[in-house]
Amino acid sequence: MKEEIGLDVKIGPLLSVDFWPVGAVGRRGSRTYESTSDQLVFLFDGSELNDNQVSDIRLQEEEIDDYRFLPPEDALDDLAVYFDGRLQASIEALKLGKTVYLEQGKTKWTSA
Repeated sequence: MKEEIGLDVKIGPLLSVDFWPVGAVGRRGSRTYESTSDQLVFLFDGSELNDNQVSDIRLQEEEIDDYRFLPPEDALDDLAVYFDGRLQASIEALKLGKTVYLEQGKTKWTSA
C-alpha cells in the first residue's frame, strides 16, 4: 500500500483470489468488461485507517486518480463490473475469517 497511497500499514489476511481468463466477459446493466489477458487478483484486508492515516494518504498519480470511503453497497455503483462478486465475497470472507477463491467473480471454494 505504501507505493499506491503512501501509507505503511499492516496488511491483514488474504480475503479472496479471483481468476479471470482472457476473453472473460462481465456485465452489470449496460456496463461490460472483457478481460484482455489472464488475471489472478489477490485481495487482502487493508485494515481500518485512523484519521491521521487518512490525512497522510498520497496517491500514486500514475495509477490512482481519486479515492473515497463508501459503504460496500454504494461502492459497487462506482467500481468496475468485475469487482461485484469479488467485493461481496471478500466482505463475507472477512466476517467469517476465511479466504475465498473465485472465477470471474463467482465463488468456487471457501477455506475451512
